[in-house]
Amino acid sequence: MLQVAAQIENVRQETRQKKRQMAMAMRNKQLREMGMQMGKSGEVKVAHRRIANEPALEGVVDPLASCCICREPLFHGTRVAAAYAFASPLPGESRVPQLATVSQMVMVHIDCHQNAIRRSGGGRNVDEWSKASLHNAGAKCNVLTPIASGSASEADWTAAVNRSFSEASQGGGRESNAQYLAVLHLLALSLPADDLPTRNARHRVMSFLMTELTVESWREQRVDVLRAALSDSSTEGHDSTWETLRPICLTWAFVDLYFNDVIPIDSDDRMEWLQTHLLDTLRKTSVFVKKFDEQIAVLSSIDAFAEKMDLPIDQISSLFGASGDADV
Repeated sequence: MLQVAAQIENVRQETRQKKRQMAMAMRNKQLREMGMQMGKSGEVKVAHRRIANEPALEGVVDPLASCCICREPLFHGTRVAAAYAFASPLPGESRVPQLATVSQMVMVHIDCHQNAIRRSGGGRNVDEWSKASLHNAGAKCNVLTPIASGSASEADWTAAVNRSFSEASQGGGRESNAQYLAVLHLLALSLPADDLPTRNARHRVMSFLMTELTVESWREQRVDVLRAALSDSSTEGHDSTWETLRPICLTWAFVDLYFNDVIPIDSDDRMEWLQTHLLDTLRKTSVFVKKFDEQIAVLSSIDAFAEKMDLPIDQISSLFGASGDADV
């Protein structure tokens, strides 16, 4: 009898253990679907948003292309899509207010966002962005950056780009913010042209992402752009050492690698090319960030930089001082 009782107790224990495991698995699945995860101490926290963490969605090939609320495709039909982002004002005396934005690249249909906000509780004491964090995997935000893709009506698009910014800013990692660049690129090209001031040599290098039509056009003048940027820096009163000029070199390398590896535009209609290849651009960005961090950002001398970026050292070495080859 004792042996039978022990066997029964073992079965009960195994049953309880299996039920606990099944309950935990179901809980983890539900957390993943909400963009959250269980911490080591049992606490629930927001998961880092990487494509590999996204739940599988029926009927959607790429999770990155789905609305975080309705889970339907973002870039089909006439609905306006947007990315949740943070914005903060840049200091300066520009005639036009300038903002810096970052993003975790959680994307949504704007009408889904508006409907979710209306349905959320909290009353007037809870602002729009606090409510938004309830359905966007906890991505803190204070602005929706519209994505210039799809076939939205002129009225819907105008309403989207005229939404206001608030002043707080935070959030997003290197990969998501590099992906966010594709959204900003499309947005900038879709807005009326304006001669905004470029703040320094690095900003002038980045502006080539907005002005170059094709990757071939960039390749034809890439060395001249770098030389001009380095020369600009010296006229602004900066030293000509590798350590001082390294940020400009890395900014130029970012643009060069981005053109060649992420947006190799081969069409004169740049806007159409970027819209057509938006998802491909977002996917390529993950590899781009890894390559930039591991192969370019670690370069410690002008010689190593020139060799890696396939630059004629004799055309740029004169722009560096005697310590140009010193390790950083």
